[in-house]
Amino acid sequence: MPKRILIRWVALVALSGCASKESRPEAKTKEPGRVRVVATSKPMRPRPTVVVAGRTLHLAYAEGGKDGKILNEYIDGRETVSNWTMLFAVRHVPGVSKPDEAVAQWKAYLKDVETPGLNLLEADGSTEDDRQFTLAIRPVGDRYLELNAARFVRAPDGKAVIFYQGAIRFNPSRELSVDPYLRFADVQLSIAKSTVQAIPPEKL
Repeated sequence: MPKRILIRWVALVALSGCASKESRPEAKTKEPGRVRVVATSKPMRPRPTVVVAGRTLHLAYAEGGKDGKILNEYIDGRETVSNWTMLFAVRHVPGVSKPDEAVAQWKAYLKDVETPGLNLLEADGSTEDDRQFTLAIRPVGDRYLELNAARFVRAPDGKAVIFYQGAIRFNPSRELSVDPYLRFADVQLSIAKSTVQAIPPEKL
């Protein structure tokens, strides 16, 4: 990781605070109208996978609604959607044609997240057609620190925006080295190059 990026992230984490406590209620958000897919009677196909920062992640959660929104979340096969150390998510955001429109929706969503500390920076290399951000956020209870890379680009048909998210979670009081930040730098590179498309739940 270049020295200036590492210094930037150390400063960002310092502003966010350090995670140390063990109990953590899940962050609460206002997001009505979600449709969750939890089971199917059809034979299971091999789960789609993605490689992020050299790590193979498996599709663990998919949801979609009549409004056309789609969310796919990928995690390590040994982890769960509520307890993971690395996550890749891809969202299909319909009804918007410009990344900045989806960015505005995301920022409004972040305002509703219960957190003792959140810091958002626009990343180097971000453009009008390819918006990129880094986000450090702490959950209620401070059990861990979550670093996110977010990217917003136009969908191939030009009628929607694809929102990519790559994230890692770790406890700074237990991992005192620069290793988590090096992992996150690799996640950022993976997100910057991703072309994965969101898969509707009915097609899984």
